[in-house]
Amino acid sequence: DGGVRVLERVQAFEAALREDSTFAMAAWFHSRIALTRDVLVSRLASALRLSAGATDRERLIIRAGGAYLVSAPELGTLADSLVTRFPQETEGYLYAGIAKFQEGDFLEAIPPLQRVVEMDSLACTRAVGAWGCNACSALTSIILAYELADSLPAAEREARRYVRMQPGLAGP
Repeated sequence: DGGVRVLERVQAFEAALREDSTFAMAAWFHSRIALTRDVLVSRLASALRLSAGATDRERLIIRAGGAYLVSAPELGTLADSLVTRFPQETEGYLYAGIAKFQEGDFLEAIPPLQRVVEMDSLACTRAVGAWGCNACSALTSIILAYELADSLPAAEREARRYVRMQPGLAGP
């Protein structure tokens, strides 16, 4: 019975997303909780379509996030635009670091990722759920970047910092 009500709510939410471009960010976050790749791609396409009617900030966040999710080559350009136009948004720095990471510039990825941790560290101490926060994503990427750059003491230092910030979660 409760499952039927949840399904009905999800269907109503998805219908609203198809109709109203002001739900672009909601569609973006809805895509991020997809359980399968097919659902993610479908929801991401919806978010990208809706982003055409969104603000510049929201459009850039959605497009950069979409580029990140599918490892698109324009991620770096979109991230640079976010950092330049909206320097208060952690997503720009997160995606800039991830773009460097995807290009194999592991050590170059670390400064923008560290900036995310500085900007979002309070959220990291409160983050819960599968996606956590941008600082949590940045810390995970920093640890992996140090590992791939063969700097295991630095990776361990960052991993220990992450555990201190998130002592109750299994991820760190």
